[in-house]
Amino acid sequence: MGRMLTWLGLGNRQNNESLPLWHGVDEKTKWGSLLVCMGIAFVAFLITNWLLEGTSSAPTYLALLISAGTLLISTLIAERSLTRVTPEEKSNEGD
Repeated sequence: MGRMLTWLGLGNRQNNESLPLWHGVDEKTKWGSLLVCMGIAFVAFLITNWLLEGTSSAPTYLALLISAGTLLISTLIAERSLTRVTPEEKSNEGD
């Protein structure tokens, strides 16, 4: 796991420590991306619920599961794409 985090630029090369969640992201960007993720999940719920409305064999909780999965994946992508390592931290990795 440490090698993968280092390859992605999210880990410390010396002791394989991973970065904390939302490292280097300001609060406004973090909450804005979370609101966008919630919006995407809500839209996924509405579309799935609308598509499954006419079927009698689909369970009622399927739309909730799909929207929860969408929220999980979109939040993960947003968090990892916004995480930044500052130049000071990169220079400390080689010490």
